[in-house]
Amino acid sequence: MIGAYIFIVMGSIVFLIGLYILMKSKRTMNWKPNIGEIKDLRLGYRNFNSSNIESAGNSMSYQCIVEYEYKSLQDNQILNGNKISVNYLPSNNKKEHLKIFEKISSANLVRIWENPKNKNETCISQGINKNSYFLISFGAMFILFAVSLMMLSTNKPPQSDKIYKVEVVE
Repeated sequence: MIGAYIFIVMGSIVFLIGLYILMKSKRTMNWKPNIGEIKDLRLGYRNFNSSNIESAGNSMSYQCIVEYEYKSLQDNQILNGNKISVNYLPSNNKKEHLKIFEKISSANLVRIWENPKNKNETCISQGINKNSYFLISFGAMFILFAVSLMMLSTNKPPQSDKIYKVEVVE
């Protein structure tokens, strides 16, 4: 029974992280467009067994690392940004990260989206992507699994499964 509670807690945490990322991603839809100049761009990778970026190994996680400079829309101050998206995460899908890398590397200037309430918060890609939906679904599956495990582990049979005693009189 304790295992079911562990799955409920883990599922709830993953579910809430997914909801947080989804809400944060939706907020970018109200951000203002700006122009950023690419200062640095590289494809980073990390071995799952190592904490060092740029290390070699079989289980790799890839991420496009970008740095750009832009003039704030609020006060024309020159600032630096480094986010592709608010929910951009490393993954082992090198092909998708290479697509992003090639698209950004083909230009010197890119459209960025600036938070009108916080001039230091920017991203290159606004809106929602699949990461938040994946986390929400994965968390919900953990919770449903735990609830079904709890239902199956009860010792009392359901009301419909009762077998009534019948006496036969001859």
